[in-house]
Amino acid sequence: MEAEKKKKLKRALVVIIGVAVFLVGCYFMGKPLLDMLDDPEQIQGYIESTGLWGVISFCLMNMLQVIIAFIPGGPFSFAAGYIWGVWLGSLICILSTSFMSVLVFLLVRRFGQGFLELFISDKEQSRFAKLLRSDRARQLLFIIYLIPSSPKDPLAYLAGLTNISVLDWTIINLIGRFPGTFLTALGGKSIEEGNLILAAVVFVAAIILYLVGRHIYKKKFQQEAENTETE
Repeated sequence: MEAEKKKKLKRALVVIIGVAVFLVGCYFMGKPLLDMLDDPEQIQGYIESTGLWGVISFCLMNMLQVIIAFIPGGPFSFAAGYIWGVWLGSLICILSTSFMSVLVFLLVRRFGQGFLELFISDKEQSRFAKLLRSDRARQLLFIIYLIPSSPKDPLAYLAGLTNISVLDWTIINLIGRFPGTFLTALGGKSIEEGNLILAAVVFVAAIILYLVGRHIYKKKFQQEAENTETE
């Protein structure tokens, strides 16, 4: 019981520190942009004036939301599309989140369960345990990553305890993150251009992809994972 309390305390401390850093970074990086939100040209000028440091700062914040898994990544993809356009914005988001996801994967593989427990609760581990023990874990993870708004970041920790190779995990991230990131960045760009019709189409497409992905996941993989548990 005492060990469980210490584990929860450590996890809470990590989360508090991570969220504090995240919020401070968002304030200093995001406040100037929010003040210019109604003037895309002014935002573009501000980003260009920050040069490479602006891109690096954005990437660091985007990477931090992978570590603090409950922070959503969608707003970053939306902002990247708004600021840098669909393709460059998507590339920046996918590379930064994939890099951190692979790094987390390697850290869990190196330090094991003790490191994972600092960031992922027992409940979250139980939620995906059966799925990751499936013989088709690679395919399952790829399907989950293709689904917009799916819980990708907790899986970066949990996948580190499986026998999935680093190369496979890197490919899953680079390809699997593309549809959701691209759609969200496209939504950001459509708002920047004032194209509300395209923004609405993107929103509907994201919902359809999410529903189709969930159907495939439940139909093809969830039953197999449940069967794995009973064997």
